[in-house]
Amino acid sequence: MFYRPYRKLRYEIRCIASLHPLLYDRLARLKEGDADGPTRVTRHTGLVIEAFPRSGNTFAYFAFQSSQPECVRVAHHLHAPAQLVRAAHWGIPALLIVRDPLDAVCSFVQREPVVSLRQGLRSWIRFHRSLVRHRHHFVVATFDQAMTDFGSVMQRVNRRFATTFGVFEHDSGNTAACFRAIDERNTRLSGGVAPDESGVARPSAVRNAAKAVLKAALAVDALAALREEASCLYHDYAVQAGEDAGIAQTPGVDARR
Repeated sequence: MFYRPYRKLRYEIRCIASLHPLLYDRLARLKEGDADGPTRVTRHTGLVIEAFPRSGNTFAYFAFQSSQPECVRVAHHLHAPAQLVRAAHWGIPALLIVRDPLDAVCSFVQREPVVSLRQGLRSWIRFHRSLVRHRHHFVVATFDQAMTDFGSVMQRVNRRFATTFGVFEHDSGNTAACFRAIDERNTRLSGGVAPDESGVARPSAVRNAAKAVLKAALAVDALAALREEASCLYHDYAVQAGEDAGIAQTPGVDARR
């Protein structure tokens, strides 16, 4: 009876805490453990890769590490603005991946059905709005850029921060290798059992089939103001990333994916 309200409240509290670096650092310490899992930023971090959930963070992390001659300390997967704020304050190279808000929210709610579409959309806005004043301290890449030409994304990071990180060669073989590494990690974390398709961090036909229903639910008039605010934020970030930020509309919602 109280489980769903509790989970919704816990998610809301976590989102608010993730805006504040000092507070979130304490919480982030509890999530560390897995070598490729959520990692907080420290002064010894070599690179920060962050994004709202379901925005390409996992692929970017594995693509980056696969291109380095030796493992680099990467802060990633906490999905917290605080990570990027601290990187800005400490002058640490950082990358923010931004996905079309409706796509990101639909994918996130599929994985976390306890979160409502309204709550997810509001969280997407809060995440990206909190970073607007810091956004010139990190490189911005769209989800499409990260998933189709991550090498160019890393070239921008190297130019921006005068770093010499290895650059991912975005071909079919390297892409497939990244997805295999992601599946292997997911299976390991689930105790050797293949993970549910609703939560895997790679393209999934199962999720795509259910996505249309959620997009239709996002098209209701009651969410129009939130959709508009999210669209404007996405447009600004996409322009910074150098991408055409036009958003195709299908009955009031985006239809890019």
